[in-house]
Amino acid sequence: MFAAAVLPIVGTIGFAVDYSRAAEVKAQLVAAVDSTALALAHSSVNLTDAELQKKANDLFKGNFKPGEVSSDGTVKAERGTAQLTVNGSAELKTSFLRVLNISTLDVSAHSKVIWGAKQDIEVVMALDNTGSMAGNKLSELKKAAKELVDTLEANKGNYKSVKIGLVPFASTVRVTPTSNTYKNATWIRFDQVSYEEEVCTTKKKKNGDTYQSCEDVTKTRDFNKSAWQGCIWDRDQPYDVDDTTADTSKSKTLYPAVESCPSSESGLQVVQPMTTDFNKLRTAISNMNAAGTTNVTIGISWGMSLLSNQKPFDQGSAATTGDNAAKKYLIILTDGENTKNRFTTNTATIDARTKLACKAAHDMGTIFTIRMIDGDESLLKACASDPANYYNVEQAADVSTAFRAIGNDIGGLRVAE
Repeated sequence: MFAAAVLPIVGTIGFAVDYSRAAEVKAQLVAAVDSTALALAHSSVNLTDAELQKKANDLFKGNFKPGEVSSDGTVKAERGTAQLTVNGSAELKTSFLRVLNISTLDVSAHSKVIWGAKQDIEVVMALDNTGSMAGNKLSELKKAAKELVDTLEANKGNYKSVKIGLVPFASTVRVTPTSNTYKNATWIRFDQVSYEEEVCTTKKKKNGDTYQSCEDVTKTRDFNKSAWQGCIWDRDQPYDVDDTTADTSKSKTLYPAVESCPSSESGLQVVQPMTTDFNKLRTAISNMNAAGTTNVTIGISWGMSLLSNQKPFDQGSAATTGDNAAKKYLIILTDGENTKNRFTTNTATIDARTKLACKAAHDMGTIFTIRMIDGDESLLKACASDPANYYNVEQAADVSTAFRAIGNDIGGLRVAE
């Protein structure tokens, strides 16, 4: 009688305890299946069925680690038109329910990732290459940026086209000075160069003695293109913060070259207009160097220029609306506050220009901002298209996580089930 009375009580308690443990495993399984589906969706279009399943197994194994309470679990991946389904299952080893001859509980999870209609995808990365980025920061940034290129290239079959550009910036940006494309460009302004020269004249005293009187005189000379290192300053205001077309009849709209780059910025990696040559882009990212001071405004301004279909860079699609319109994305990363532009070293004054550039960029597409350890949080948050598009990276190694999340967003991937 006593045993008969106790068994229901033990069963009830056992069910509650084991059910709670099953719920924990279920949560881990759901997270693992969702992560597997999102990561796998990027490359699923280019894989055979066998390759798809193998990659799903590898990803799931890396994501699902329930310990001794459950089996390792299994996963099955299936793709359809613009969608990928991943189903996962595992067995929970019971504790109390064993007295009722229930040794395991089945746990399952389901995830369906979908993406939108085929569109042109245009992405520009405006990346801080200033001196403070030297060392581990720049190394991790290179890895993350190349991973994003890899992801978009692997997933290009899901879009009409994918084009990516790169704007490494400091207080200036840099183009290839030896290329006739830039040396003879009509959109670049090669202003006369001012210099100081000591000029001496012979004068006479009242007693007839002569003496030399010298003073520094400001003179100008023609821009020496053979000595040009490729750096370009901010455009004249107000064109420093927008995408107004460079017009030879309006000199203020042209881009002013700097004969000698400031603050060791002659080593900056050159700007890469949007391209489908992803190997070239990866090489450019690998060749990025840290030098100079921070001017976020010029990074945003040139990012807009690359995304545009107007001169000087016209690789971008025309601005259209509708479901099939090109999707344009600007990723801005910096690790510091504004310190210098063409006009001033006053941070607040430069910040005001950055805010105006952000406002103009909002009209062009989606903006993601990344603060890498240091920088003006409020400025970057406000610049992002949405609070969710701002990433605060507190350790250099975590920048890859931010870029992966951005890659998912750009890909239009979302968990539908």
